[in-house]
Amino acid sequence: MDFNLNVTPDAEVQIIFDSKAGDIIRGQGNGNLHLEINTLGDFNLFGEYVIEQGDYLFTLQNIINKKFEVEKGGTIRWNGDPYEAILDMKAIYRLKTSLYDITLDSTYKSRVPVECVLSMKNSLMHPDMAFSINLPTADSKAQGIISNLPPDEINKQIISLLVMNRFVTPESMKGGIQAAESRSSSNAFGVNSSELLSNQLSHWLSQISKDFDVGVNYRPGDELSTDELEVALSTQILNDRVSINGNVGVGGQQHNASGQFMGDFEVEVKVNRSGKLRVKGFTKSNDNLIYDTSPYRQGLGLFYREDFDSFSGLMKRYWEAIFKRKKTTNEKK
Repeated sequence: MDFNLNVTPDAEVQIIFDSKAGDIIRGQGNGNLHLEINTLGDFNLFGEYVIEQGDYLFTLQNIINKKFEVEKGGTIRWNGDPYEAILDMKAIYRLKTSLYDITLDSTYKSRVPVECVLSMKNSLMHPDMAFSINLPTADSKAQGIISNLPPDEINKQIISLLVMNRFVTPESMKGGIQAAESRSSSNAFGVNSSELLSNQLSHWLSQISKDFDVGVNYRPGDELSTDELEVALSTQILNDRVSINGNVGVGGQQHNASGQFMGDFEVEVKVNRSGKLRVKGFTKSNDNLIYDTSPYRQGLGLFYREDFDSFSGLMKRYWEAIFKRKKTTNEKK
């Protein structure tokens, strides 16, 4: 018997890797499939199924249980044996987190979109899986740091993002003995239970509104400092032309007043469409009271940023832009 099947998005397709763990891909899509069944009940399947939408519940040792969104356009192809289908699809887990731990640059403390991408290819029963990290809105510096990470480090970062909603500083970027000692009481990903709970709480709070990003960070005290609690809030308005970031905290060094209140506030405006020219204003708590007794410092600045591979390439770009503009002006005259 032969059957020609025209599959539409009304039907849900499931690919079960581990039914007990719930490791399942669910999707809707389109496909033209040809099914052949002989008198013994054996059957062959031919054709291609293209996914329109779907999700993949990724599980790992009962520790990680995250729902990935299957990217539109993924395919499953059959050429006979139904169990020998060929996969070619990507699933993405989206979150927002700071890039500071992966860059060690204080200008990257704001939470930005991050995508954990799982690529699944080849055999349906034993697919080749590979992780990658995508930063949709990050600049070339952050993109370059991620792209230069070796596969083993990418996997570590993926686990940290899935479990704790944050990056972790790679060993190669840590600063010698002091960094090692500061993390000696942490686990393999350099985070303790209070950090885990803080990041999970931040993730939950950020789900309340898509317009605001909320972060909570709690650090227990020790013999040198009191407990610290920090709450951060960020948002972007006017089609992402204006970014507002703020955070307040209570706690700190024991020699300071009990319950010391600290707060930072920053506004950044993109002057032009590309965002290369920006105006930034800020008020921040003063960390160095030895040379400046004022509890806060304020500032206003105008800055321009340009990414380039070489200085000669940058000069050539400007040179061509200037002469192109002059040529256009002369033609109008």
